[in-house]
Amino acid sequence: MSICALKARKKRSRRNNHSLHTLSKHIVQRCVDEGVETIAVGDLSDIREDVESQNWGASGNKKLHG
Repeated sequence: MSICALKARKKRSRRNNHSLHTLSKHIVQRCVDEGVETIAVGDLSDIREDVESQNWGASGNKKLHG
């Protein structure tokens, strides 16, 4: 890998880390402002109880789950 490619990769990684950190700070601050005491983090794939709402089609599932 060339030096330019390595620098570009590191820059992209730093920007990505900064974006994620900024977003997480915003989420936590909003939860504090709204009085939320607990934030659940983890695998939410089985959180829906009824089977009909689990499949929103290929397009809907991609938008929901990334």
